[in-house]
Amino acid sequence: MMRVSAKVREVAGAQKKQSNSDAWALGVGLVLFWPALFFMVGGDQKEELSRLKGEYDALQQAAIQKKCPVAQEIEDAKSQAKAAK
Repeated sequence: MMRVSAKVREVAGAQKKQSNSDAWALGVGLVLFWPALFFMVGGDQKEELSRLKGEYDALQQAAIQKKCPVAQEIEDAKSQAKAAK
């Protein structure tokens, strides 16, 4: 589960970085230089994020069914994340 979780963070970070880059290129393209719009090729990673989320959810469900200690750790982490918001 740690491997999947780390990969989710990595892919989500890359997706966010690409989104920020695309927004910047759009702004420059609309205001100053329309060829900048060609830099918006993007590296959309929705499919990989969806696959990883499914894999993570499946691992979590298996941990719950087998009563693994990691299942409680995940629930505790979710509770802490919600409380931090």
